Amino acid sequence: MDTQAFEWMMKHEGVPSEEAYGAYLAADGLCHHAENASMSERVRVSGFGRVRPVGDVEAHKAALVGHGPLSVSISANHMSLLFYSNGVYYEKQCGNGEADLDHSVLLVGYGQLDGHDYWLVKNSWYQEKSGNMPKSEAF
Repeated sequence: MDTQAFEWMMKHEGVPSEEAYGAYLAADGLCHHAENASMSERVRVSGFGRVRPVGDVEAHKAALVGHGPLSVSISANHMSLLFYSNGVYYEKQCGNGEADLDHSVLLVGYGQLDGHDYWLVKNSWYQEKSGNMPKSEAF
């Protein structure tokens, strides 16, 4: 799902830094990235890969520890996710087939709570009265 984004970043020699890009607008439409951002203001992507085998928990843990945060896709079409506020999110109807995955998030960690494994992800959907803010969630 996110392969096209990485290919775009490599083709355009990176993406603007957060400062150069500006505030998140929370609006549909084209990106407002700064075409004129100098290369020193851009974050470059030199390559990307896939964690194999797909869906392998241990392979994802090893890639996370060895390479840092991972872009992963989740099934985000459940109303329960829209109303999630804190704690470990669980949706028994959540699918993990390719057709189910419709939203990318940043996998930043993992752990165990009360005998249950979870993934810690950063998502950009969250809004507060003070503005749009990234939110970390546990799945």
